[in-house]
Amino acid sequence: MAVKNYQEFLSDIPSDALKQELQRRDDESKEGLHPVAAQILKILKDAIDTFGAYTFGDKGASEVMDMHEVSDLFNNLSIEECATVIAQVMDHYEDRTIGEQMMHELVMCLDHRADFDDLFKHDDRFEY
Repeated sequence: MAVKNYQEFLSDIPSDALKQELQRRDDESKEGLHPVAAQILKILKDAIDTFGAYTFGDKGASEVMDMHEVSDLFNNLSIEECATVIAQVMDHYEDRTIGEQMMHELVMCLDHRADFDDLFKHDDRFEY
């Protein structure tokens, strides 16, 4: 493996303009999302930025995120809103594996609710 020179090294560092453009695209893609879905996506992004997608996939969301914090976001939502949030998180995330793994974790956050079984009527992708 060749050692990079200083110029090659600097070319790999994202510029401020690129970072701003990526942030703008990320913000734009969250327009129209339920506010709770946007919060969960931010928490998920922060976890993956900190620990990496491999660790998220290998260890699970509960090892890299505060799932109690995420679970608390569902407290004042109807089961229909919960289904909307979970579907939006799944649909927003480009990596289907991460989206599906996050869906399982979010569904488990709701298993204590009396109306839990109604969740599965809203989207056939939901699994427990």
